[in-house]
Amino acid sequence: MRKLFILFLLPFFLVACGKCVSPQRWAETFLDVPGLSQYEIFEGTKRWIAMTFRSAKKVIEYENLDEGIIIGNGLKPNVKAGWDVGFTMRVDVKDEKFRISFHNLYWKSIEGEQSFCKQKEYDYVRPILLAYGPEIQHYLTTGIEVEKSW
Repeated sequence: MRKLFILFLLPFFLVACGKCVSPQRWAETFLDVPGLSQYEIFEGTKRWIAMTFRSAKKVIEYENLDEGIIIGNGLKPNVKAGWDVGFTMRVDVKDEKFRISFHNLYWKSIEGEQSFCKQKEYDYVRPILLAYGPEIQHYLTTGIEVEKSW
């Protein structure tokens, strides 16, 4: 009887252990850049991407100035010991403001890729990725002037 009970529960246990609970998989923030046009923000963001990631040509998957959209795939190295975070980043641009959002988050290591399985993983990574927003904002408000004055 005991063995029969264990055999009855085994499929439920295997299903429960095999499933990855799907946490929230995106993050976004809105930032203002007063006095800058959509074109200036768009081009400045592309330059920031080129300076931040190894190859902007490999990172940027889609760009359209008329729509004000830049979409790319990136990798934030060494977020946790031996683990990088992969993501899709989207920047939506309008006059004097932009929105940056992150989707399709996953862990990457020497052993391969792994989806986020717990909400606490997402909660840990979210502020790290959202920090890119103020970096772009700072670059747009100070970095462009440095480039012009050089």
